[in-house]
Amino acid sequence: MDNHSIELLEFEQIRERVAANCIGEEGAQRITQQKFYSNWKQIKPVLDRVWYLKRLLEGNIQYPDIVLPSITNALERISKEGAVLDPEQIVAVAKFVKGWRSLFRFVTKPMGDGEQSPLAEDYINSPECDSLSQFVFSYFEEDGPIRENLPELKGIRRRIRSAQQELAALATGYLQEYASAWQTNVPTQKDGRLVLPLKTSSKGKVRGVVREVSASGATVFLEPFDIVEKNNQLAFLDHEYHIEVAKIVKKCTGKIRDHREDLLYLQNISSDVDALLAKARYARRHGCNPAEHHARGFRLRRARHPLLGSDVVPIDVELQDDNRILIVTGPNAGGKTVTLKTVGLLALMNQFGMCIPADEGSAIQLYDYVLADIGDDQSIQESLSTFSGHMKNISRFVGSASGNSLILLDELGSGTDPEEGSALAMALLDHFLDCGSTLIATTHHSVLKNYAFAHKGVVNASVTFDAETHQPTFSVILGLPGESHALDIAERSGMSNKILAKARHYIEDQSTDVAQIIKEITEKQRDLRAKETKFEKRQDGLTERVREVDLRSLRIKQREYELRSQGYMQLTKQIQDSRRQLENLVRDLREGELTREKTRAVKDFISEIEEVAEKEQDEISEVGEELRTNQEIKVGDEVLVGASRHRATVLRNARKGYWVVATDKMKITVPETDVHGIVVAKPRERKIQVNLQTETSGPTYHLDLRGYRLAEALESLDRQIDRSLMTNLSEFEVVHGHGEGILKQGIHDYLKNHRSVREYHFAHPESGGFGKTIVKLA
Repeated sequence: MDNHSIELLEFEQIRERVAANCIGEEGAQRITQQKFYSNWKQIKPVLDRVWYLKRLLEGNIQYPDIVLPSITNALERISKEGAVLDPEQIVAVAKFVKGWRSLFRFVTKPMGDGEQSPLAEDYINSPECDSLSQFVFSYFEEDGPIRENLPELKGIRRRIRSAQQELAALATGYLQEYASAWQTNVPTQKDGRLVLPLKTSSKGKVRGVVREVSASGATVFLEPFDIVEKNNQLAFLDHEYHIEVAKIVKKCTGKIRDHREDLLYLQNISSDVDALLAKARYARRHGCNPAEHHARGFRLRRARHPLLGSDVVPIDVELQDDNRILIVTGPNAGGKTVTLKTVGLLALMNQFGMCIPADEGSAIQLYDYVLADIGDDQSIQESLSTFSGHMKNISRFVGSASGNSLILLDELGSGTDPEEGSALAMALLDHFLDCGSTLIATTHHSVLKNYAFAHKGVVNASVTFDAETHQPTFSVILGLPGESHALDIAERSGMSNKILAKARHYIEDQSTDVAQIIKEITEKQRDLRAKETKFEKRQDGLTERVREVDLRSLRIKQREYELRSQGYMQLTKQIQDSRRQLENLVRDLREGELTREKTRAVKDFISEIEEVAEKEQDEISEVGEELRTNQEIKVGDEVLVGASRHRATVLRNARKGYWVVATDKMKITVPETDVHGIVVAKPRERKIQVNLQTETSGPTYHLDLRGYRLAEALESLDRQIDRSLMTNLSEFEVVHGHGEGILKQGIHDYLKNHRSVREYHFAHPESGGFGKTIVKLA
């Protein structure tokens, strides 16, 4: 990339703002030192991860409070044998490990819809250093100080407090006993030892060691002899305390040294993740989306310059397919230079692995160089506003540009004689067109507008101007050359009407047929664009209509399914009723001679009805293929209204989007979205023929005869045995209860003499005992 162009496009401001979103110092350094990517294989994984994190931040997942202190100095220090870390460095390492664990848990969270984080796979094998942070925090508080309740230090701390109390009591005694001898009644510290402020005039009243004399000589800082002994005792205890602390520090340092390689790795990947998260935060704040990869050129949808705040007008601009050069014309302060800078800056952001402030569907080619010559009064460096400054930059571009370069030229051909400047500008455009470079140029020269019409691969664009308000709209229209509106701007600025009239007269004299042709083409293109916009809106409406029709069709199918299911339930009930009728028929037949042929005919009849039921059930799942419905509602139609689906007749169209319908009770006006055409099933030519034969319902294992008279019970028992024999049921149970024993005895007598009964016996006590009999058939 070209450093001067990067500076002109103000990309470093973007870099600084992204770095400010980093959690840790190393992450910010990663952003500051990062280079631009050169191929899509490098950019795509980065954009995928930034995009995932941006959506994660936008979700309802609470962002944790993460701290990532710098551990660079600590890791460098422990690389030297015997070096010991400061307590602050030890705590910083432990905080870093804890912070990384929180960061890792956050960035690897799955989305609410189950989408997995791409970072989870990246760092699945990252080393675990949680035991290290736990070890350190067992000795140190998280805010830094060493823990007071450590066994190693508890006894020493107690003795230190005791010595301090004794020392304070001694000092208080001296201050009270020799009250007139002291400058103040407050002890002080000199070299870590407690001393008393004695007046020079009171020397000799108190025996002790002079530690210091004030600058004025009025005060002697005296350490009485018995306080000397206590100070010595306290010094020894303090020394003992620091020895124990040093042991703890050395122990923690050794533990950290054991994990140095893992910590170096975590420091590296945490910086990467921190940088990705910073880009995601920036993307969230500025409404950014990842750009798609474009083989040649760019396509930007509602692109915004990220440094211009929320009031910036979004622009749609593209240069793709075989088009290589875009010539932007229009009034001053109308947005030409902003368009130039926006395209250049977004191209740099994309190759930095950032989402861009543009809508989804935007796409950008990857460039080897982004070369910018922006030298008017909107530029960063005023020195480039001269023609020579322009030429110096552009000459450099001529030598380095290729088919993969993006070139941005502001006010091409300005700053010199218009005729010569235009000629030079066209020669430069020829050169860059031959190179295949992507180029955007702004200009006021009409000759360059004509150049776009005459050369394949060159496209005009204009920044629009409101003719009524005489104000620029800051929007870009592709395919149309713009006018400078110099006279309109001059009029708005207070220029004399006489001078403006004279200027218009000069313009009319210099007008050419070519200018008139361009104007006519421009008007036709505007009309065409308006028609395209109208067509797009209609297309959107049709798409929505298709969606509504599909939804209505789905509702119809659901309703038909419900109706079919209800029909199946009715058919099932009908079968049950038929079984009862057929049982009566069998009972009648039994009065005559009962043969297996007769009972088989009954069973076949039942099977036929059940087959009809199964067929009906299968057809429920095929409802959608056999439906036809009116696609449009019209007057006279029978319809269903509202969620309750009341049947009604359409009377008339009330107003746009509403129908007047009549139910059996009233007339009502309803929205067309609540009016549903009645689903009509295709007629079936299907006839179920049932030949009435004898039928019997199948036997059951459990036959309950409680409450029956003996004759009725024996009849049911005989019928049960016959059915069981026909269906190969070899065993069943009869419940007769205890009662007076008449029913039980009668059943047993019947079973004893029946030739098809192999054996029978009472049930087990837990299964019914003497109130139930188990029957086994031969």
